Amino acid sequence: MSREFLSDAAEYLLAVGMTAAAYVVAISVITRLLSVDEYGQFQFVVSAAGFVSTLAIGWITPAIIRFQPTCRTPEDEIALQATVLKLSAAAILTAVAARSALLALGKSVLAGQLVLGLFVGGVATVESSSVVLLTGTRARREIGWFLVFTGWCNVGRLVTGLALVAVAGLGVAGMLGGWLLTVGAALPVMLAVTVGWTPVRLARTPVKWPLVRELAHYGAPVMAMTFLTWVLSLSDRHILGLLRDMHEVGICGASYEMAGRSLFQIIAVCNMAADPLLVTA
Repeated sequence: MSREFLSDAAEYLLAVGMTAAAYVVAISVITRLLSVDEYGQFQFVVSAAGFVSTLAIGWITPAIIRFQPTCRTPEDEIALQATVLKLSAAAILTAVAARSALLALGKSVLAGQLVLGLFVGGVATVESSSVVLLTGTRARREIGWFLVFTGWCNVGRLVTGLALVAVAGLGVAGMLGGWLLTVGAALPVMLAVTVGWTPVRLARTPVKWPLVRELAHYGAPVMAMTFLTWVLSLSDRHILGLLRDMHEVGICGASYEMAGRSLFQIIAVCNMAADPLLVTA
């Protein structure tokens, strides 16, 4: 088991290191292309989308790691995948709809900026969906596909966003649009390659409600840890946006991205490699 852990950790470190290096380089470019206020708006949207995503799937992803490795037959795995995918879709749509309702009622910092407010829902939708599918690859220890799609989503969205800002002059909308385009384009491929599902097959496979209860019983208590991850990584910008202004969000966000993100992601490598192995130990 220790050999498997070290092997998996080395491969995950490659994915995480690639993402961390891309962010460090990208931040130095983004902060030259966007004003401090624009960068603050970008960080606030990402933070708000992270909060919505945590509420939607924070209890589902730990359950995937717990139950996916224990599937003994193809039928068990099919039932779990169908239940997880449909449950995730319902949870994501519910969370995004609730966030959109707050925006429509004017109960949001972005209430006066409709486009940015709508980006929160879009980014939360594609990011939550990609996290669910990537978690499935982790649970099955398909680290090669994890590397491919992590690079596609994380590095690709930065490159696309920077291109839209530099070439088209779209500002913060370009960075967020790059996120939506890149991750959104990856989702159908991720669904087909890593899970092997088509929309027709998914629609024909029923949800197993006893399995939903099992997922909830395990995932709901663990969600507290998932929420703490959001608190540690993104909540400061969200709180600054609520209490201060986007200028200060931008300053805080740039400082954190340069130092905190790379350290936080490297520390997470051990958990990424160990969790699926511990379930089957």
